[in-house]
Amino acid sequence: MYSLDSEDTLKDDSEATTVANEKDETEEPNEEMNGEHELIEDRKPVQESNEDEEVLEGTTHAEEEDEEADAENNDENNNENEFDPNLNDEDVASEEIKALTNDDEETHEEEENGSYKEDHGDQDDDDDEQGKEISPSPAMEINGVVTGEPDDGVVQSEGGQIPIDDESDEHDDESKIQNIINSGDMEQLAALVLNGKGLKLIGKSSSSPEIQAFLDNVSAYMNKIRRVHLAAREGSLRDLQSALDRRKFAIAKDDISPDGCSPLHVATVFGHAGIIRYLAGRFPETMAAVDGNGRTALHYAATVNDNGHFFNLLSHLGSNPKAEDNMGHSAEFYTNHEQSDSVLSHRMILKGFGAEEQLADDMLNDQVPDDLHSARRLLDDADTLSTLERCFRLIHLPGKPMHALELPTNSVPGSASSLRTSITTYLARFLKRSIFDKIKLRQSRMDHNLFDLIWPAMKKKERKVDEDLNAGVVIPDFDVLVVFQEFLVPLIKDIHCIDANQDFKPHPKSDFFEFAKSGENGKEDVKEINFNLDESGRWITEGLVECARNLEKFELPINLNTGQLEDVEQILTSKIMTPQFTKAIAETEIGTYYTMNEILESQSEIRTILAATGLLIPLLDINDPYQLPEASALNGQHYPYGRGVYVTQHGNMAIWINAQDHLRVLCCTETHKPGNIGIAYSKIARAMIYLDEVLRFRHSYFLGYLSSRPSFLGTSLRLTLRLDLPHLSKERENLRHLCTVRSIHMITDHGSAIKACNMQSIGLTEWQLFQDYCTAIANIVGLEKDLSMIQIYFLDSRSNAVEIPLFRTEEGRYLATTLGDPLIKGLTEVANSRPTDPIAFLANYLNGFSKQRTMSTNTTDVVEDSKSASPVKAERKASVVETNSDLDEPPATADGPELASSSDDRDEHGQSLLHFACARSHARNGLIQLIEESKVSITFRDELYRTARDVSLQASHPDNAREIDRYILGFAARGELDFFENLVLDGYDHIVDITDKDGNSITKIAETRGQQNIVDYLSSVKEFEENREKLHRAIRESNLDDVVDILSKTDGLKLAKSKNYFGRCAAHVAVLKENEEIVDYIASKYKQSLRVGDNLERTPLHYAMGLSSVETLSRILIKNGAKRVLKDLKGRQPSYYFMNKSDILRLQEEEQEHEEEDANRNRNLNAD
Repeated sequence: MYSLDSEDTLKDDSEATTVANEKDETEEPNEEMNGEHELIEDRKPVQESNEDEEVLEGTTHAEEEDEEADAENNDENNNENEFDPNLNDEDVASEEIKALTNDDEETHEEEENGSYKEDHGDQDDDDDEQGKEISPSPAMEINGVVTGEPDDGVVQSEGGQIPIDDESDEHDDESKIQNIINSGDMEQLAALVLNGKGLKLIGKSSSSPEIQAFLDNVSAYMNKIRRVHLAAREGSLRDLQSALDRRKFAIAKDDISPDGCSPLHVATVFGHAGIIRYLAGRFPETMAAVDGNGRTALHYAATVNDNGHFFNLLSHLGSNPKAEDNMGHSAEFYTNHEQSDSVLSHRMILKGFGAEEQLADDMLNDQVPDDLHSARRLLDDADTLSTLERCFRLIHLPGKPMHALELPTNSVPGSASSLRTSITTYLARFLKRSIFDKIKLRQSRMDHNLFDLIWPAMKKKERKVDEDLNAGVVIPDFDVLVVFQEFLVPLIKDIHCIDANQDFKPHPKSDFFEFAKSGENGKEDVKEINFNLDESGRWITEGLVECARNLEKFELPINLNTGQLEDVEQILTSKIMTPQFTKAIAETEIGTYYTMNEILESQSEIRTILAATGLLIPLLDINDPYQLPEASALNGQHYPYGRGVYVTQHGNMAIWINAQDHLRVLCCTETHKPGNIGIAYSKIARAMIYLDEVLRFRHSYFLGYLSSRPSFLGTSLRLTLRLDLPHLSKERENLRHLCTVRSIHMITDHGSAIKACNMQSIGLTEWQLFQDYCTAIANIVGLEKDLSMIQIYFLDSRSNAVEIPLFRTEEGRYLATTLGDPLIKGLTEVANSRPTDPIAFLANYLNGFSKQRTMSTNTTDVVEDSKSASPVKAERKASVVETNSDLDEPPATADGPELASSSDDRDEHGQSLLHFACARSHARNGLIQLIEESKVSITFRDELYRTARDVSLQASHPDNAREIDRYILGFAARGELDFFENLVLDGYDHIVDITDKDGNSITKIAETRGQQNIVDYLSSVKEFEENREKLHRAIRESNLDDVVDILSKTDGLKLAKSKNYFGRCAAHVAVLKENEEIVDYIASKYKQSLRVGDNLERTPLHYAMGLSSVETLSRILIKNGAKRVLKDLKGRQPSYYFMNKSDILRLQEEEQEHEEEDANRNRNLNAD
């Protein structure tokens, strides 16, 4: 695994174990939060920062230095060697260094890093008790940790290699040892000390000053080695670093550790992950060191009952799981405790160390119920915990609420999900302090902690949620989904548009083609879906379909070693580069496989081709020092090894291997038909159906197919289209809301273009996802078409927009009013369908439109494309393309579905002809005449809660707003009281504040005209609206007594039926609050309110069907007369929302926000 050090200081200076750094670092920021985002550094497998690493500094032979430097060094040594009079000779020190730190070449490498520093302030208490001075020479003094090349476990000797673990040395008799001393073989003497046999040299003497100096220092060396072993046993990284001043000491043995164990063995037995990371990361040779039974530390790790945490950690750092001990057992053998406990168990090892066997259980504890996924030990790395605390502070850094973009002053509020929230602010919703404190100490069995999940959100550049589909979170291994479930489960639900209070349901079986039937050969040969959402190619410019999978028997690529990466690559390419797969995707020739190194080349031709077709995934440049840390954190230490991409012969499909997920299949739409997402979907479907048959992929009962990216859980299918919406994009926040309510994730692109992809992929099949997505995109594109066609302009020679004169006349206005809507829709259908006889098609369409209007029946929505070869079931939900092919359908019966009362006047987005008309300028009195002739209500609110007057202001046509005000003033002058009562009941919010061109208020105008009834009513409007808000507030607070009191004191029925700004009456609000008592009271006392529709004509029963209390609420409403067959503007009956709850849940979220705003407003008023 990796540590979490960063350049900004994550450790106190007092904790540093080194005296000085090798190189100067950039000056740290003074303020605590400066550089908080720069937490993603090159994560090395140690706890201390690599920049803090010091070399064991020393001098070499005197002849390699000039005379002046030689004299200076001798002076220093003479001063500091006063503790040991036997070590004043520089050559003696050099020989000792060579013996304990490897051969001459390694000594020279250390010399390049700096000269040996001298420090005699670190002597042991045991040394002070000695009658003679036995501390090592200044060259041997400790100043920090050690650098140098990894050891191969042997020491060079004149007599040949002497294995460090050679047990024969234990039986050397006095004569053999004396012969070694007499021969002056320093290497063999050092091998005795490093193999834990230094006691045999105590009391020995030699006539050679060099050998005698070494013998005098044996006790000091042994003390250093013992301190290393004690620190590894106790888990003190600082003490271990202090004692470990020679690289050889990292694999040295000591009598206190049985069976010739190395410090890495000891740390593994006693469960110290920090020591393991440090030793195995800094000194790779420690992983190859074996005990007296030929077992590595990985053998010991396999016996620990920590769900394989230490085993995975050491394997990831490079230990060989295939290495066998003296009994012929590999480390993998000991992972099966049922078969290996009789041979070697953790309890046996602890007993050998003289420790209590119960310690094997005491050092571990479950982090989650029935724990098979965590490390079963708490994170004890102080640096990591400090980093996590800084991340938490950064996530909750106070700032602008919701980090939302400023909206125009005349804009209307939308759902919280439509606001552009920064990633850190978004994560703050799910990583509350209580959750953070509960999970911050956890680790997965693959050695990942919380930081490994949230590091993408900690980048220096602040990003918006709509720029990252995964909300700044990555899944480093599959176990974190369980270990950090308190954080991830609500986050995943929100990403996939699932109610936070709703439990996950079993993910359905994969189904790309719902209409495929089983036949004699298993499945019917499904033909590709030729489904084009934009035949003209005007609004959809490109499309992409992606599907991801991970093999069942392998961890994610970031956790794999080189051998495992090769295995995954071989398994996948052996199935993909075959005639069978080529046939499945309807191609004739096998494509080409490119390694990732070929893709990352600076002048890579294939990368250019993939980028041009949209099949290139985001790649980080490993040669860029700023991108390398992120590349390593995202892809692992072996990147780009074992990775590549397979490109099909047609060039419209790319299959990436080991790029975050094992398999990522991408297919782009055709260049000349970018809107034909059906063909791309079909090709992906065929590929995945084939691969599902020949491979086994990682799958969860509730989360479906697992992925390293949270947004890909479930079907792991992502549909993306690039849309060019010049009219809708003028109000980006409103467009974002349109996308969000349809479960579409909107990614801002250049100019008027956006990228739209599906949000939900959990809990539904691939075919359902495809249907829902196409329906949503068709609706958005259809709205853009309507906006573009309502502007009837042409360009003059100077490219100025000029209105057609016809529509300035009375006849023209009549034509626009009576035929505008059906003609525009009919011409739109002609443009979409491109029939062979467009005149007959248009005539039939207009005839059907007339019949529909007369009979007030619902047009059956059918998914149909003139070139489509595949039927789409209509009963699931609204169709992708709205047609009127069934023109002879009989009228609905009394018990059949009923359309909303305003369905003839408005489209499915709630917009009337008046909304469209207010988006353009008109001649004087033109708009008023249009309103009078069309009889369209000015109170209608669209999907974004905008009246036609609001649209006028947003479209920068204030004259239209004044015309509407003038229209209202006319009713005041004429004294038409019913008109104003309807305005108030429908929630129209610009009545008493309007004035005429001279600044006269509406009240003054009515009074001047002698309309006292209007004056009296207008004076009561404010009180009525206040009572309505009090009623709704009491409902939100679940205060039934106040509700009864308010409704009994005033005209209860009118107050119950009156709508607020969001188009909701009291029954709507009560249902959204799921307060059964209040719902029952309103439904039984004011039954007429149950037929009141909101801005999209959804009744309280529509709302109830999308909530968790559906059974109780629906029974109350239906008992009191709510109609189950009444349709809203989208043609949906209440039962639709029982299976598709997302729209209603967002309304509930808005109501909750409104309640919080009221509470905050009341607190501020009380404070004032």
